[in-house]
Amino acid sequence: MTRLLQHTVSPQLKATLSYYAPGSMMPAHRHDHAQLSVLLSGGLREQTEQSAFDIATPGLCFKPQHILHSDQYGAQGTLIFSFSLSPELLSQFDKITSPRYQWQSRLTAGPRAGQASYLQALYHGQLDTLHDLFWDTLSECSIPQHTVRERQRPDWLVRAKKLLEEAERPVSLSELATQQGIHPVYFSRAFKKYFHISASAYQQQLQLSKAVRSMTQGLPLSDSAFHAGFSDQSHMSRAMTSRLGLSPGKLQKLFQSKAG
Repeated sequence: MTRLLQHTVSPQLKATLSYYAPGSMMPAHRHDHAQLSVLLSGGLREQTEQSAFDIATPGLCFKPQHILHSDQYGAQGTLIFSFSLSPELLSQFDKITSPRYQWQSRLTAGPRAGQASYLQALYHGQLDTLHDLFWDTLSECSIPQHTVRERQRPDWLVRAKKLLEEAERPVSLSELATQQGIHPVYFSRAFKKYFHISASAYQQQLQLSKAVRSMTQGLPLSDSAFHAGFSDQSHMSRAMTSRLGLSPGKLQKLFQSKAG
C-alpha cells in the first residue's frame, strides 16, 4: 500500500488517498478507527467473517472500527480515498444516523460528492470542502440500498460485463449487446439497473484504471493513454480530470514522489 496524500481535516477526522498494487492482498486485519471509503479507480474483493463484497468503481463503504476483514485488490490496482473517524466523532453522528458496514456500488450524494471532488479537495488542502464532503458521503451511507443479488443478474449481462473487463481495447457497446442477442437500448437500461452505473461510464472507468496502473509503472503519459485505449493523451487527460479531479500529470507526480 502506498499512501499518496493525507490531511488532518480536524482533530477528529483525517482524509487519505492510498494506492494498492495490482493483485496485492491485505491479510485479515482491523482498524482502530471507523473508515468511510470511496473507491476511485480499480476494484477489490473484501471478505469478513459474515460476508464478501466484490466491488468495482464507483464504490462506497462505511466500516465501523474493529471489523475483521481481508482485501484482495484488482488486476489494475486500486485507488481509494478514505476518511478516518475518531471514536468521539463517531459517537456524535451515531445519535443522528447509524450507517452499518456495507459496500455500495454507487456514489450519488449531493453535488459536492462527485468522484472528482475528493481528489481536488485533498490535493489542494481544502479542509472546509473535505469536511463538507465527509458529511455528504456519510449521508449516502445512511440511505438503504436495495441491491440485486448476483444470482438475479441475467447471465447475458454478467457475460457482457466480463467481456468489457477483459477487453484490451474499448468495445462497441451496441455490438456487444447484439452479440448477446439483446437490443442496445435494453442492454443499457439493464446494465444501469443491475450495476448502478451506465455501460459507457463503466467502460471509461476501466480505461482510467488501466491508465492509472500504467502511470504507477512509470510509463510516459502518451503510452499510458495508448495502453488504456484512449484515442490520445488529450482524451485521457480530459477523462481523468473530469472523473478523478486531477490531471494525469499531477497524479503521476504523486506516484513519482512516493516511488523516490
